[in-house]
Amino acid sequence: MLFRSSTLLTVTALAVVCLFLAAQGLRLVQAQLNARIGSRMVYELGSDLFHRLQCLSLRFHGQTATGDLVRRVLTDTGCVRDYVISGWLPVITASLHVIVLLVIMWRINWHLALVATAVVGPLGWLIRVGAAPMRDRSYLQSQAEGAVMAAGERALSALPIVQAFQQENREVDQFRRLGQQTVDAAVRTIDAQLRFKIGSGGITAVAAGVVMVWGGWQVWQGQ
Repeated sequence: MLFRSSTLLTVTALAVVCLFLAAQGLRLVQAQLNARIGSRMVYELGSDLFHRLQCLSLRFHGQTATGDLVRRVLTDTGCVRDYVISGWLPVITASLHVIVLLVIMWRINWHLALVATAVVGPLGWLIRVGAAPMRDRSYLQSQAEGAVMAAGERALSALPIVQAFQQENREVDQFRRLGQQTVDAAVRTIDAQLRFKIGSGGITAVAAGVVMVWGGWQVWQGQ
C-alpha cells in the first residue's frame, strides 16, 4: 500500500512538472506567433498606407503636416495588431472559457449558474455607456500626439529659418504647449478607462458576493 502511494505521488509530481513545461512551451510558441503575425500585419498596413499617401494630391500634402503623416504610418498602424491579438483573440478565448464554466456550473447547481449569469446585463449596459468616452478620448489623444510630432518635424526641418529669425523660444513654447495638451488628453483617456475598469470590477464583485451569500444559504439549509 505504501509503495503504491509513493508511486502515485511520484507520478503526480512528474505530471505537474510536465504540465508546467508544456504550458511554458505553448506560451513561448504563442508569443512568437503573435510577434511574427502581429509585426507582419502592422508593416503590411503601413506599406498600404504609405502607398496611399504617395498617391494623394500635392494639395493634401500641403495642408497636412508631414510629422503627423509619419506618425500615422509608423505608430497608428499598430492598431491592427492590438485589434486582432489584444482584442479579438482574448475575446474568443474568454468566451470559450465562459461557455465551459457555465456548463460545469449548470451541472453542479443551476440556481447559482443563473445568479452568476445575471451579471451579463449590467456589464453589457456598462460597455455600451463606457465605450464611447474611451473611444472619443483615445481619438483626441491620438490627434494631440500627432500635433506634437508635426510641430517637432516642422521646426527641425526648417531649423535654418528658425535660427535666422531667432524663433527658437517661440518653437519651444509651442512644443511645450502641445505637449501639455497631449498629457491632458492622455490623462482624460486613462480616467475614462479607469472608470470603466472600476465599474466592471464593482459589478463582478457584487455578483460574486451574491453567489457566495446564495451558495452559503444553500449550504446552511443542507442543499
